[in-house]
This record gives sequence, C-alpha cells and structure tokens, in this order.
Amino acid sequence: MISIERPKTPPSVLRPTSESRINAEAAIQQIIDAGNDPRSTDFDSLWGRKPVRRALWNMQNGRCCYCERYRDKMRESDIEHFRPKTEVEEKNPSKPGYWWLAYEWENLFFACRLCNQEFKKTQFPIQGTRAISSADNLDVEEPYLIDAAKENPEDFIDYDFTHPLSVNPNGKAPNRERGNKTIEVCGLDRQDLGLQRKVIIPALRAIQNRMILALESGNEVLERRIGRQISDATTAKVKHEFVGMRRAYFRARDLGEYVATD
Repeated sequence: MISIERPKTPPSVLRPTSESRINAEAAIQQIIDAGNDPRSTDFDSLWGRKPVRRALWNMQNGRCCYCERYRDKMRESDIEHFRPKTEVEEKNPSKPGYWWLAYEWENLFFACRLCNQEFKKTQFPIQGTRAISSADNLDVEEPYLIDAAKENPEDFIDYDFTHPLSVNPNGKAPNRERGNKTIEVCGLDRQDLGLQRKVIIPALRAIQNRMILALESGNEVLERRIGRQISDATTAKVKHEFVGMRRAYFRARDLGEYVATD
C-alpha cells in the first residue's frame, strides 16, 4: 500500500447538492427512521457510475488501494467503501454499517475484486467505541485499518526480502499493530501477491547493481542517471504495480535518497 492523494472535489453525482445523492440519502433515511437496517439492495449505487469509477481509478493510477495490482477500471474491479455501508463483520453479532457514509467521497476507493470481496469484505476492526449513527463523531474512532488517503501506509507496512519475500508490519506499536491488522484483513501477505512481487525483483536488482557501480566509480553523471531510474521505478504517477514494495527494496539497500516521494 502507498499513500493516495484524493481530489478535494468529488464527481458531480456525489456532491451534497446533487439531486441524485439527496434522493438516495433520503430513501435510506426513511428506512432508518422506520427502525430498520438498510440492505445492499436499498442503496442507489451512485458510486458505481462511470464518472465516479473513472475518478477513483485516475486517483489511484489504476491500482487497487490495497494490493497495488493494476486493474482495468471496468473489469475485475470494485468500488470499495472503506467503512462498510450495510454492516460491519464481527464475531457474533455483526454491527450496523456506516450507512450515512455510503455516498461520501472520502469513504470510497478503487479496489480489485479479490481484495474487496474475498478478503476485506465488510470488515472494519477498531479499538474502543464504534460510531453507529450519523450523530456520532468519527474522529473518536480508532480504526486498525490504514486510510491511504489520510495516512502513509509505508509508515505501517514493510517488506522482508529474504526468501520467501513477505509483507511485515513496520515500526513500533501502534504502527506495528495496525500494520499487522491491515495485512491480515486485506490479505496482503497471500501467496499469489508474493509471487507477483518477486517477478519484479530482478529488474530492481539490475538498477541497484548499476547504481553500486556508479557510486564506486565516483561518476556523478552516471549516479544522477541511475538515480532517475530508481525514481522512475518507484513513482506512483505511472501505472507501476507494487510501488510500496519497490520503494522498500531500495530503502533496504541504503538507496532511499533516490526513491520517488510522490
């Protein structure tokens, strides 16, 4: 996972003044006022409309917000509610979801179907008290999961490049605890991802070796050139997969000064 820069202005259909959003929220409020919990089918899925999907896909440069694999914006992809809208999966019983956030721009991400439907699902573990209505202050919640648009996941998640390559929580508590929980809930340490990340390692190692030669020779022109290659290989602005792992690779080899900071 890497940090995501969210545009401040949402697509028009999700703006608070949008007639579609006003009507959709009113329909859900009627269900709540009647003392019932809304079901998935009760929501008008405005988040699935093409302008919203395109905006989220562009925001993340086509990468899943969790595993960082590239996905087409219309195939094998989901619009993820960071805080689940209908229910929160917990050990008996499940809790009501964050229905009042269903159309909030800040609660939406682009995710691959595997991460969203097979792993995270409706999980949203927290420490302490959970918000259960729109009157509750979300700022008092202490989520375990990392919000990539508000925090830098690289402060919480690291990689072990010994065999086999694995994902590890980074830093000390609470970073380590939250990193571990995010890895667990989102399945970031699953075998298929490890194998896909490993495929990239030889190309990164080749750049590393060229930089070692440049530094040993004292050739500053060559160092700058290879430094740009490291930056290009670790930037989030293009459709690289596994940017977090790429950055961690070079940092682990004392080449962090050349890593992209976008």
